[in-house]
Amino acid sequence: RNLTFKNKTYQLSSKIIKNIFQRNYKNESFWKILLENYKFKPNNNLYLFLISLGVENCPNSEYLWIKYIENLSYNLYKFNILKSVKLLPTNYKIWKLIIDKCSDEKEKQKLLLKSLKNIPYNNTLWRLFIKHINVQLYPIVLHKAIGCCPNDLELWRLLISTKNYFESKKF
Repeated sequence: RNLTFKNKTYQLSSKIIKNIFQRNYKNESFWKILLENYKFKPNNNLYLFLISLGVENCPNSEYLWIKYIENLSYNLYKFNILKSVKLLPTNYKIWKLIIDKCSDEKEKQKLLLKSLKNIPYNNTLWRLFIKHINVQLYPIVLHKAIGCCPNDLELWRLLISTKNYFESKKF
């Protein structure tokens, strides 16, 4: 009985994949329904394969890129993952996810710089960048962050708490 269920599931999966290859599905909703309703287990090879196909067919889909990035190792799939920010350079969620997945400190700093070039007025990215910079650059970066996000009270608190408080009087 269990073998019959597995066989039917395999047949269904085979039909779905065959159908996907016969047509190019450019509709993000199709991929959402496929990934959510068929209850594929994350980190399952078929699931990852379908996400990859989805990203190929809908390269501007935030949803599919997020699923892709969440389920793949940054170190192994770095170039594929970084393709997402080339296609969606002002997408904060994708930048944040990639930065969080990156384990190398220098590379994380580079990613933060690139993200801030594309989204300069994002206070969350500025705060994250400040956490990962050299102490010597702290006052300069903090002033730049406040220049981009002047209404962020947390950045002002950070500036006041530094020993370079008096330089903030220039503002």
